[in-house]
Amino acid sequence: MVQCGGCDSWVCSSDISSPTLEEADRADFKCKICTTLHTIQANITLHEKKLRGDLQLEIDSLKSQLREMEAHNKEEVEKLTQGLRTESDRCKMLESEVKALRNQVQLTGKSPDNVPETSVRPRNTQTPTPTSYCLDSAPESPKTPEPNNQTPEPGKPPGPLNTKTVLSNVAGTKQHKTTAKDPAEWCPPPEGAHGTTCSRPMSGGGHQPQQQHQGPTRRFCVILGDSNAHRLKRTTYQTVKDRRVRITTRSETKVEETLVRAEEEIARANSTSTTLQLVLHVGTTDILQKEDTAKLAELLRQKLASWSENAPQHSYCVCAVPEINTRGAPT
Repeated sequence: MVQCGGCDSWVCSSDISSPTLEEADRADFKCKICTTLHTIQANITLHEKKLRGDLQLEIDSLKSQLREMEAHNKEEVEKLTQGLRTESDRCKMLESEVKALRNQVQLTGKSPDNVPETSVRPRNTQTPTPTSYCLDSAPESPKTPEPNNQTPEPGKPPGPLNTKTVLSNVAGTKQHKTTAKDPAEWCPPPEGAHGTTCSRPMSGGGHQPQQQHQGPTRRFCVILGDSNAHRLKRTTYQTVKDRRVRITTRSETKVEETLVRAEEEIARANSTSTTLQLVLHVGTTDILQKEDTAKLAELLRQKLASWSENAPQHSYCVCAVPEINTRGAPT
């Protein structure tokens, strides 16, 4: 029996490759199992070294590619930054040019040399404005032929023109147009007639200073919506302090129908030169039955923006129902 130097186990002499036991002891004998394990460990070590070398080569290759990509990206970033700086400088230059042009336009508009000497509006205008003349703003009405006692007989030449009759007709026409009560028919005097204004007729016989008419001053408040809009009536009367409030409601009316009626009210106010205070009431019909309230809000926002841009002389307001729960339910 011989003892193995690796695992300290005893091996029979028949398993010894050496010729004698003494040679086996001198050669630091190891059994077959230890010899096989040693060979396997040596192979594993060699394979590990080979794999580490391959991995190191791949890592070096990836690092070089990363450096190249970083350099390329740095160049691209520098190009984009330079482009942004150029665009920013161009925007600043354009802003300065726009400011200079605006200042020039303002100075040109304030210059007395650019004010026209006469500002004549064409006749037969459908909607007279306060900037038109008294004689030119009102539409010409068909004249009724008046009986003329001085009609020449057939075969005789016409007689002399009655100057007093013509002057009285012209004076009556001027007085009728000057004392018009409708603000839409009001108009300032022609240029050159200093000290004269078109005003409403004075009450009483005493001498009172005339007040210049400043154009259409009629105001009206309109509330549109479903049947729940009636709850705004008392609050509106308390806030506005004016009974010129019209509330038009319809049961189960949706907001699309309300917007159509609102546009009709705006068109009517524009045609009568009236300043409109329009209140849109969005009630339970829209809030409870609408599946997408975002579309409802976007529709109202678009309509209000369009009206404010096209008719800025009016005031617009949107009011929603204060609660949507049933009566007696907790809010």
